[in-house]
Order: sequence, then structure tokens, then C-alpha cells
Amino acid sequence: WNIAHDVLDEALDDHKRRAGGERVTRPNRRAINQALDDFAELGIGEMVAPASAEEAVTKGFEAPIDVIERTLYRRLAQLAPNDRDAVAQSIIQLGETQFRDALKTALDGEDWTAQEILVEHSGGAGDAMFRAGFVSQRFFRSSVRYLGPLREAPHVLYDPGPSKLDLGVRGEYSAAVLHAQARTMVLMPTPDGDGEERLLSDALDFWLQKFELADRARSEDRGRIGIGLSVTPKGLDRDVDLTSVGVGVSQILPVILLCLLAEPGTLLVLEQPELHLHPKLQQDLADFLLACARSGRQLVIESHSEHLVNRLRYRVAQDETDDTLELIRLVFAENHDGVTSYREPEINPYGGLGDDWPDGFLDLTARESQQLVAQSLAKRKRNQAAHGSR
Repeated sequence: WNIAHDVLDEALDDHKRRAGGERVTRPNRRAINQALDDFAELGIGEMVAPASAEEAVTKGFEAPIDVIERTLYRRLAQLAPNDRDAVAQSIIQLGETQFRDALKTALDGEDWTAQEILVEHSGGAGDAMFRAGFVSQRFFRSSVRYLGPLREAPHVLYDPGPSKLDLGVRGEYSAAVLHAQARTMVLMPTPDGDGEERLLSDALDFWLQKFELADRARSEDRGRIGIGLSVTPKGLDRDVDLTSVGVGVSQILPVILLCLLAEPGTLLVLEQPELHLHPKLQQDLADFLLACARSGRQLVIESHSEHLVNRLRYRVAQDETDDTLELIRLVFAENHDGVTSYREPEINPYGGLGDDWPDGFLDLTARESQQLVAQSLAKRKRNQAAHGSR
């Protein structure tokens, strides 16, 4: 049910609007039969991993429920438009309770179902716990987006992906998502913090130009061989694939896409988004992430970049209203003797650092610069002394 809602979200909303927003409490028998037929076509009964419990123990296998989820994601995403519409209509008519009952019945005879625990809810307390769990699950499914630190290397062609919204933990499905969502309206974060509605493709082009990486990016469905992704580099009048430009383009493009597709209120978790970016681009990335925060998205970023942190400090000092300071919190993780501790050092309204900043972070460049000046002056004096003695 949750997977169907994720993949068929637009079609379901369309059928809900046609129904006037009213929930169908007693779907007719014909609609129920049609729904069961539709989901039978997805081959739920075929998705059994081990032949027996003994085989599961001796040979090992991936959790069957995960296999089912991934298979359903892929099969639902690959439905033809007419089939997608039919399944969505059946879901609306069937209703969640009857759908879950039908699914439970269909899977009841499989060996591996004994490993899954189904807790029935009853009474006021049970119903409240079920609803709280459902809301939490929906939040983490639909309102939390994650991108890992090791993003996909540039390719000529990309995998079509399991759905039209999932970029993958390495951004490996970015081309497919861009192709599917290019004409989707998004709230584009703007440098001034106001934000504006734009097509996803236009918003992506806007920020690629801001980063001075490319004038535009385009995707192309090339059938069975995959999805093509190309960019028009700045100053060039033709498109090239990502293998023909700097690695930074392929590394930052999933970050931009993930943030643009996230609606206000979404929690974005990014690990080291600055990897493979030169210092100037890391500073520009800080401005982009700050614009995203101003547009109502919440970001949790794990970073080792002093360029990124220093740009945020600069924006704090630049802001006369102190609103930027209220948007930013820094937490340092430090490991001592195998124990990790956390502390929140201070940035003051002038962008300055408090006394609780860890040694060896943010001060390395300043120290190196001071040592460079001192060594240069000492060398100059030695050279002048040597020439004067001649």
C-alpha cells in the first residue's frame, strides 16, 4: 500500500479529485474484484526467495520483504499509462483495509511469512499507536531524503531506476529522475531567500549557471540502453555527456536535484556534498544550501570543508538582521579513545568564532598563511643579506 502510494502518487491524487475528495467506504464488488485482478498481475505470489526455512538458514538470503518492496517499486514504475491508471483507480476503490487483508491472504501460505510479525491494533490505544506509527513511517518514506558521500562517477548512459523520484544513495538515478520530472513545478530556492516557482529543468539550469558549471542539463530516454544525460558547458554551443566535463558536474548535480525536488518541510541528509569540488565551488555550494534552508527545507549536512563553513560565517556577518545566524547550527563530532562526543561551538553575529572551537579545524589555513608570510619574509631577508655581503 505504501509503495503504491509512493509510485502512483500523481495518479492516485487525480482519482481522489475525480471522486470529490470523498473516501469510498463501501466499494462495489466489481471494483474489489478488479483491484485483486490488477495486483495479481503484478505477480506477488512469484516473489518468494527461499524454498523453505531450512534453505533460508543454510544458504542465506536477502530479506524477502525487501525483495518484494524493490520488485513492486520497479513493476509499478514500469506500468504503461493505461495500466497505471487502472491500478490507481482500483486502489482508491478497494481501500487500505481491504487491500491489506487481501495481501495478507495472498501471502499467508509462504514459508517466510512466519519470520514476519504482524501486530493487529485494536481499541483506542492500539488505534492511536497505529496512526502514530503510520505517520512516522510516512514521514520517513516521503519527507526524508538522503544522499551519500560517494556519488556516481560520470557515465554516458544511466540506469532507468526503480521509480521516478528515487535518486539513489549515490545519485545513480539522477538522469532518470530528471527525465521523469523535468516538467514538474518546484519551489526553486533563490539567493535572496524568497524562492519562486519554476519547472525543475529550468531551476536546475539556473543553479548550474550560478555555479558556472554549465548553461543547461538535459536527459534523453534511449530505450533499452538507458537514460542519457548531457550538459551544455559554459561558452560551448553543443551538448556533451558528463564524461567530457569535470567530475564536479556529476558530483554536484545530484545534490542540486535532490534539494530542488524536496518540498518545504522536507528533511535532507547530505554526506560530504563538497567532495571533488574545488574551493570556489564549495563556497558556492554553501550559498545554495543556505538558500534551500531559507526556502523552508531543513538540511543536516556532514562536512569536512572549512570553505563551506567559512562561507556560512561570512553570510552571518553580512546579514544585518541576524536571520542567517538563526538558520545555522554547527555540531562537531570528536573521537577520543574510541568514544565520540559532540559539542555545538558558537558563531557570533559577526561571523566570529567562540573559544570552544576545536583545535585543528578552521585555523589550519590561517596558521599556514601566517607561516607562509613569516617564511617568505625570512627568506627575503636572507637573500638581501647574501647579496649585500657581496
